[in-house]
Formats: sequence, structure tokens, C-alpha cells
Amino acid sequence: MTVDLPIAGLMSKDPVCVRTDQKISDVWQILVQGRIHHLPVVEGDRLVGIISTLDVAKLGICPLEDGHMLARQFLDGRLSVEQMMTRNVISISDRASVRDAARMLSAGGFHSLPVVNEHKRLVGIVTSTDLIAYLLDTLSTPAALA
Repeated sequence: MTVDLPIAGLMSKDPVCVRTDQKISDVWQILVQGRIHHLPVVEGDRLVGIISTLDVAKLGICPLEDGHMLARQFLDGRLSVEQMMTRNVISISDRASVRDAARMLSAGGFHSLPVVNEHKRLVGIVTSTDLIAYLLDTLSTPAALA
């Protein structure tokens, strides 16, 4: 297993993002339809926050179910991405290694790391699921079994 592999070899490039001015109901729809759990929030291409499925689920309503137009209107009229997002995002440099990402994610409390370049521009995202898939893939290679 190559834990010193650059994170760029593991991260998802061009992650789906949202802007601070988008509607919460639209964010929920992106999360559900994209089957993803973390959305970086950007202004231009700069990372300013992150919003997760859990952040929206904590509201206790599902704005995508039929007949929930009032829930959508409530969400969109009362809350904004800027209000719900986590601002002090823990991110990782695009120069970091898989080992660095694993160390940060294993500390707990979050399951994704936006990947930024030296100008703090978002270039990718790596998740706990990405690391587990990499581990499984690496362990199934003939060299790892020897």
C-alpha cells in the first residue's frame, strides 16, 4: 500500500459545489440526487464553507417529498446556505499524501476533506469512503497478499 501517494491520485476532481446564494431546497436536491453527503461552498473558486446531508437533515423536514412545497418555501425563506454551512472548514493541501488525509479523517468529527491549492482554490475532495475504497483496492492486489 502506498500511503505516501499524493492525495491528487485519490481525490475526486471537480467536486459538485454550491454557492452561498443558492436555495437550501436546491442544496438538498443536489445531495439526494447526486447521492453525495458533502458539498463544498464556494465563492468563485475559493472554498468558504461546507454543507452536509446531516446539516439539512437536522431541520427535520424533507423538502423533496410530494406535497412539501410549504417545507421548501419555509426552508428557502428562512435559511440560507451561508447560515447553515460550516465556515471553518478543515481542508487539505493538494500537495498532501494519502497518509495525511487518513490521519486527519481518523481524528473524527468529519468525513470529508476539501482539497485546496496554495491559493485556497478548491481543486477536489477526498472522503472517508475514498480512503476505505483505496485500502480495499490496495489490499486486493497480488503484492499486498504476498
